[in-house]
Amino acid sequence: MKKLGKFLCAIGQIAAILLVIALLVQYIDNIYHFIPTLNDNTTATILDLIVKYGITLVVGIIALGASMKAHPILMIIVALVIAAVVGFMFYGDAINVFLPKAGGGDDAAAMLVAMIA
Repeated sequence: MKKLGKFLCAIGQIAAILLVIALLVQYIDNIYHFIPTLNDNTTATILDLIVKYGITLVVGIIALGASMKAHPILMIIVALVIAAVVGFMFYGDAINVFLPKAGGGDDAAAMLVAMIA
């Protein structure tokens, strides 16, 4: 397990370097606008998606690699949290199916946050 943790940390470091390069290119693109947008209605480019999902990838890989060096129960908890984050990234509105709508125009996610706080 510890060797796999070291491998994941190395992959996470490589992904972090690539993400920093993508961030640099994105900042330069914000000034000079040389990368075309995804569609005519938005100003989003492919780099915006790379940065959005890349940050989650880097943090997830490094967290999972670090937890593999520790206790196995911690690794399971971290893996479940990463799975939940990835699930909500792609299916963010899925929570509205499971929770009833709150009164006053609030959606289910706001109601869940209010219950937790």
